[in-house]
This record gives sequence, C-alpha cells and structure tokens, in this order.
Amino acid sequence: MNGLDLPHTRRLVIVEDEGILALDLQRHLTSIGFDVRGVAADSDEALALVERERPDLVLMDIHIQGTRDGIETATELRARFDVPVVYLTAHGDPKTIERAQLTQPMGYLLKPFKKPDLQNIVTIALARTHNEHALKRRENVLRTTLSCIGEAVLTTDFVGDVTWLNPAAEELLGTATPEAHHRRLMDVAPLRQRNGALLEELVHETQAEGRVHLEATLENNNGERAVVGTAASLAGTERASKSGVVLVLRDLTELLHTRKQLEFSERLSALGTLAAGAAHEINNPLSVVMGNLSFALSSGVVLSPELRDALTDALDAAERVGRIVSDLRAFAQPQPEKLIPFDPREALANALHFTRAQWRTKLGVAFELEPVPSSLVSPTRLSQVFVNLIINAMHAMEAQRSPRVLTFRTETDPRGRACVSVTDTGPGIPEALRDRIFEPFFTTKATGKGTGLGLAVSRSIISSFGGKLDLASARVGQGCTFTVTLPAEPNEVSSLTRVAWVGPVRETPRSWCVLSGTEQDLKERLAAFQPSLVLLSTDDEALVASLAEFEPVLYRVGDRVPEPGCRWLREPFDVGGLAALARRGASARH
Repeated sequence: MNGLDLPHTRRLVIVEDEGILALDLQRHLTSIGFDVRGVAADSDEALALVERERPDLVLMDIHIQGTRDGIETATELRARFDVPVVYLTAHGDPKTIERAQLTQPMGYLLKPFKKPDLQNIVTIALARTHNEHALKRRENVLRTTLSCIGEAVLTTDFVGDVTWLNPAAEELLGTATPEAHHRRLMDVAPLRQRNGALLEELVHETQAEGRVHLEATLENNNGERAVVGTAASLAGTERASKSGVVLVLRDLTELLHTRKQLEFSERLSALGTLAAGAAHEINNPLSVVMGNLSFALSSGVVLSPELRDALTDALDAAERVGRIVSDLRAFAQPQPEKLIPFDPREALANALHFTRAQWRTKLGVAFELEPVPSSLVSPTRLSQVFVNLIINAMHAMEAQRSPRVLTFRTETDPRGRACVSVTDTGPGIPEALRDRIFEPFFTTKATGKGTGLGLAVSRSIISSFGGKLDLASARVGQGCTFTVTLPAEPNEVSSLTRVAWVGPVRETPRSWCVLSGTEQDLKERLAAFQPSLVLLSTDDEALVASLAEFEPVLYRVGDRVPEPGCRWLREPFDVGGLAALARRGASARH
C-alpha cells in the first residue's frame, strides 16, 4: 500500500466498455485490498449500479457505450449521488480535459498506465473523499451549532460585505441571509458607539488587530438595541487584509431592562421599609384627627350643609392619608387581599365622591355609561385607581383653557370584559414619554406635584385583579384617555335605588320619582323624598345653582359641554350605570 493510510470504506465501481480491460482492473484492485462492487459498460448501467451499491469512488472511462459519455455520466453521478470520480482514459486533449475539470474529478489517469500509478491515484482519491466527507460533517455540526446559539453571528468577506447570518442574527437585525448577502456590514448591522458615531472601520480595525471587543447600540427596524460583541479576523495563515471577519453580538436590551427593574425594586423595598416606620408615626396623630372629625359629625349639633360637607371632606381626606402610606408599603411588599364581585361603576362613583372638593369648582364631568359586568376586585383599591386617574387629569388640565371636561365611559368589550375609560381635555403626552409614564418615580408633573408612583401603583393594582391599565390615546393638544379593563365576574348585578327626576315630565322608569314645580317646592320635595340620585334636566342655570346642596348626587342631562361643578350624564344613559352611582350617594347620607 506504499505506506498510505486507506479509509475504512473502499468500495469501487468500474465503468469501462472494454471487457478485457475492465476484468483486469477488477482483479488487480481486488487483489490489493479494494472492494470492487461491479463493472458497467454504459451510462444507464453505471447509474443503476451506483444507485444500488453506493460506492466510495467510481473509475470512469470517458468514451463508453450509450448516448452519454463518461463526463456526462459523471455529472449525473455527482448531482444524484454525490459520488467522486477518477477518469481512466486514452484521451488527453485540452478540450476533453477542460470538460472533465467541470465535474471536479479526484484524478485523471491516461491510458496506458502502470498498475502502481492506478493504486496510488485510487488510494489518494479515497483519502481525499474521506477527508472531504469529514470536513462536510464538521461544517454541518458547526452550522447547526451556530444556528442553535442565542448570540447573533455574522461573517463578512475581506472587503466587509456580509456573507452569512445565523437565525439569531436574522432575528436581531430583522433581515434574512439572502437579503443581507453582499451588502456592507454597516448597512446590515448599523452599530453606533456611545458617542453616536458609526463603527464604519470595524472590519479594517479587526483585520489589523485580530480581535476587537465592542459595546454599541444597534439601530434598525426592530428599534434601538443595546449590544456587546466581539469581532475576530478569519486570517489564519493568510494576510489579515485579505481575510474576512466574524462578528458575534449579544443583545443586552432585556437584561438591562431587567436590571433597571431590579434597581426599582430595591428602591421600592427601601421605600416600603420607610413607609412602615412612617405609618406608625403618622397614624397616631391621624387617629386623633379622624376621631375628632367623627365626633363632630355624630355629636347631634346642627350643622349647616356647607360645614357638614367640609367636615366630611376632611374625614375622607384623613382616611386617604392613611391609605396612601399603606399603599406605598403594599406596593413595595404586596400582601394578599380578599377580592369580591363589585361593579366598576360603583368604584368610579366612590372616586368621584372622594375627589368632589377638588373638581367641583374647576371642571365638568361627563358620563357615557353602558352596562358592564361585575369584576372580582378590592373595591377600595379599585376606587384608589380611579382617584389617581381623576387627580392626574385635574393636574393635566390646570393650565388648560375652557372647556375643561373629564369624561367617563363604560362598555363591555368583545371578550365580555368590563372597560372603564377616563378622558381629559388636557395637553396630552409627547410621543417620547408615553412608554415611560408607568415607570415608578417617573413623572411629568412639576416638582412637589407628585412622586411618580401613582400610575405605577395603579397598574400594579389592576394587574393583581387580572386586568390591564393602558394609555389608550394621548395626542398632543387633544388630551389623554386611560382605560381600565377588568375580567368579568357575572355573579353580582347592580340594583336600582331611589332616583328623582327633576324637570319636564317625560317617560321614566317606574321606580323613579318625577318632581316638578317652583324652586322652593322642589327643595321641599327632595328633602322629604331623600333620593339617592337626583337627575336634573334644565337649562336654568339659577336652578342648577340653587339645588347644589344635594351634591354629590346632582347630575345634569343633555348634550352640552358641562360647566365646572356639574356632573353630566349624556343621553341615552344606562339605568344600571345610574344605580352604581346612586349607591354612593345613598351611603354618603346614611
């Protein structure tokens, strides 16, 4: 064997139309250890034999019987079975050799040849075939590995044009390999340094230094991503300037976001610790304030409506102070809370009652109510969310000229969920800030106006109910709409309470009391009837003002923009929705 190592498999097929020569070749090759699986005389016979035996090498005569010669047959063998060929021929003219080269043969031996030459060329051809197959297997393993890893991998040629992307790179860059092929690296992966400059010379720098580490920002159709990576030269033994580059990128955007959230969590945990200590110091004097206010309201002393409202507002505010401290602590260290079926519209009514002293002289409130299912919530905490949205809307509209209107809408979405939206007529939110408004401690308010926790706390509360709090719209100059979406809990339904209709006689539900008459008559009848909700339908501004003592259950019905102090219900309205609002009025008086 002349000291050459042969591969373990040595299956051969001979294609030769001269029978005596074919037989001689078969005997000789078999005698020196090769496994000759058969002899063919023409193209069709050769194709059938190779398909059946799957040899490692074919010894091919160029001029054979049949319609196809040996070169055409070799082309077919390469295409169908990927089997290598060694030509054994008496023809060495340039044209024949040029045709044969196109089939990438493992050797070309001119007849007549010596048997040692045949042995050597077959041995070398088999060794080359074995090495090529091993190389292909390694390439396949490498390609599969690169396709499975999470890092983005790109390769370029020596001028910096992209030659290959793995799937992670395609996903990160938002482009497929065929689209990126032969495009400049910076066009496919526009990497920017921290100072904003493009890494235009990355390929040349890598070719010069061999390996370059980078921290950069990637900007493409998928947005801005923070990446780190390594670029390495593929020089090997070649000149570096003539070699390509492999670039490996790791997307750190989500990791950095998670780290930022952990930092927020640590700050909130510290805040919870502080709140726990502050709660004890605040609750002691707060208990005294609340006790004295409760005593004043229940002492039996006759109080004017204005003074009673003021004391009630003060008591509500004191209760809110206690809840604020508790909520800060709960946000940092959430505690389980009992949830009950509750009508979201009633929580909305509670929030309006709690905040009436702030909005009654500053803006109008409009309602567009449709039936919604009850949801499994904490009534107090859901009311807290609406209070936060109302206060935020008031702050947003402070510098706004008329009209300043806060509109509440309720509806049931196609999935059967309760949706409550709060819309203001404020200045809106700039596009650049919309993704940040739910971040803890982020605020667009002036210093001293807020802590930046309100929306973050509110979203956390709604999420704990299995719902969502979203910014539905916020066009600059056109106000904002926040939407609370809650899953349905259909076991609780609203019931209508005592409602008084003040205005022209018209068709109303049977349970409503229709009142009319002079201003004094109306006041006397309302005082005697003690309704939980008063619907006032009139354009008489003086009458509206004179009945203001029945606040917080005074509503105005119509299509006009509500003036400050008026709570406005747009027609047609939902009776069930009125019931939720009416219960708040009834509980406030009793």
